[in-house]
Amino acid sequence: MLTGLVMLALVLTGCSGGGTARASGRGDRVVAGSAAAGAPRALTADERACTGVQAVIGHLTARTARWSPTAHPFDPAIATQIRWLAEAMGQAGARADSLHIKSVVHLNALAFSSLSVAMTAKKRLQVTRALAGTRLAYRQLKVACSLS
Repeated sequence: MLTGLVMLALVLTGCSGGGTARASGRGDRVVAGSAAAGAPRALTADERACTGVQAVIGHLTARTARWSPTAHPFDPAIATQIRWLAEAMGQAGARADSLHIKSVVHLNALAFSSLSVAMTAKKRLQVTRALAGTRLAYRQLKVACSLS
């Protein structure tokens, strides 16, 4: 069993990259990186959504760093933080233009919301499954927003 969302943070390491997002020219994928030389350009709605989700995941990682799903799987303060940040993630994703980015961000928001619900319900098996669901959803987010 994982020793906490610290392990989840390791799974989510693609989020901590610096720079701004830029369009990759490959459909609705967004590539993280630094702005091109010269004048900075405005971010697209998809880039803003991916950047917003990146920020939310960074906050989530920081706020749950000391939580252990094995030792304290039902911590109410952590469950509340995860629920609030899942809502913020959903709001960030709603700003995207492409249906693909919106749906992948929505999937992540649902996965983290499900984790919060499982923790509040004090269902250990559901917490374990929800943690696995957050990892699966995040893999899709990394591809869609090119976070790795």
